[in-house]
Amino acid sequence: RHMADIKAYCRERLLSIPGVVPVGEGTAPHILSVSLVGYPSANIVTDLGAQGICISAGSACHRGRASHVVSALHLDKKTAAGVIRISFGPDTSRTDIDGLYQALLNHKNQRFPML
Repeated sequence: RHMADIKAYCRERLLSIPGVVPVGEGTAPHILSVSLVGYPSANIVTDLGAQGICISAGSACHRGRASHVVSALHLDKKTAAGVIRISFGPDTSRTDIDGLYQALLNHKNQRFPML
């Protein structure tokens, strides 16, 4: 139940950022995928990783190429490029999610989207 509550809180917080859209509904309770449309996910992962926030680009099923999972969703290029995957654990807190929210918002406000 904890992870489902954290996922719902995270979804609500992140979707309040303009340009963040949900990706792939109905996933496991410990995983949330969203896209910061137009912002390359590799840059997001690197930027947030430098702040101690561990997320991944796309699905866990790819490495160095477009994820077949993301490709199967038939997203437009800018949405697909911005897909990030967030995983939750039993110790993930609302404070952790608030930090992720702020870091993603800062990334959006400090970077330029792709053309």
